[in-house]
Amino acid sequence: MILSSIPDWNAQGVLSPINVLDPTAVDRSPYTVTLADFVQRFGSSPARREILRGFLEYRTELHR
Repeated sequence: MILSSIPDWNAQGVLSPINVLDPTAVDRSPYTVTLADFVQRFGSSPARREILRGFLEYRTELHR
């Protein structure tokens, strides 16, 4: 599995599905990242951390 970094938001406020500077590159959606990187990137406020907590609990239940 090749891990990639999560790109910055684009001008429209979304994560671009492709690298616009290199559209044929392999760093494209879906982005393969570690769960820790995902939490670190998107857990930037108390509200976001609460959403992530729910996501992690949901994920735990799926694995059970």
